[in-house]
Amino acid sequence: MAYPGVLSAPFIAWRFGDEDWTALCADSPLETPVAVKLRTDRGRFAIALRPAAPCAILRIRVQGTWQDLAKALRRRWDPPPNGPPLSHVFDGIHFYVHQWISAEDAPALRIDWTIDELVERMRREPPGTLQHVYGFDPGGVDLGGEYFWSADGPAKVRAVLGANPRLSHLAWLNLRTYKYAIPRLGLERPLTPRVLAGARRCSSGPPARERQYAYELIEMCLASPEWQQSRLRQFDRLADLGFKVIQLDEFPVPRRWSLVPCSATGHLHGPGDAAGEWREILRFLDVLARRARQRGIHLICEEPSVGLLPYTCGYVDRQYNQTSEFYSIWNGSPPARPVPLFSSMYGGRATPCTDINPDRHPPSGWLVNRKQARPPRR
Repeated sequence: MAYPGVLSAPFIAWRFGDEDWTALCADSPLETPVAVKLRTDRGRFAIALRPAAPCAILRIRVQGTWQDLAKALRRRWDPPPNGPPLSHVFDGIHFYVHQWISAEDAPALRIDWTIDELVERMRREPPGTLQHVYGFDPGGVDLGGEYFWSADGPAKVRAVLGANPRLSHLAWLNLRTYKYAIPRLGLERPLTPRVLAGARRCSSGPPARERQYAYELIEMCLASPEWQQSRLRQFDRLADLGFKVIQLDEFPVPRRWSLVPCSATGHLHGPGDAAGEWREILRFLDVLARRARQRGIHLICEEPSVGLLPYTCGYVDRQYNQTSEFYSIWNGSPPARPVPLFSSMYGGRATPCTDINPDRHPPSGWLVNRKQARPPRR
């Protein structure tokens, strides 16, 4: 099984014992969202791929290991690359925490690295290492859809990025959620008619308000003109401040991993048109990728996705280290074991990044994201 993200790889494959692999796959991974349908009944099973729009579904048989299966699937799909893999530019990632929003039973805001400490550290960092400072704003939350909204946020960014112009820094660009409140800090932004116009709707009612981590949010539609323009403005803001690597964060994910199209009116897709929604998202990504190339910025994505390969040169893949909750459902089954399938297929085209796990060493070619310990203080 591939990573359970949106269009990560529209296929399903199985085998019994040492028999040949059987795989169902879409002829092209970019055309339309595809749902996997699985039914079992008294030892019998049925599997189908159901695309949101007409497309060819292929059945292939592969003899050998899962690596042979990966090669066969890679030959079926050959999306164009978007520049050199990230590992051709950097040899690792250093991760620093500045501000973190604490749990309810602790002071609201925790400071790890101060800005003065970060400035001093950046002056000594090697230029081949990508830098990621988390929490220029409290908890890294893009409140009201904006990055560096706090009064001193932009000044902090300029101080840290300006400390060593030879370095490259990473920032996130959220594509899915509008965070309107941080309850622990007593902060809230209004849900204006313009914001609500870009919200994703799956019913006739208002968009659902949800709470996640330290903030409250509504889900946005990346195929709405309002939200697209908002994301382009934030991209330009990050680029203007000097970030050289931008990670597409919170890529649109169907609720409960099922295909529920947006039913809003006034968006670039028709109400309930999943294929049209995906088509407009790809058009937006093409605009964003061209803008990134013009400004000399590397785009990466939060999760592996065949659909994002034409736009990105790296991706976060935590399957190897088993640090993501998305993989936890497989841990309870003794016969199941994770394999770096996606990275075997496309690791030479886009670089997988992973958090460090002391018990395991990532495969060759992966970038390791190492959290840097706070310096001792007197």
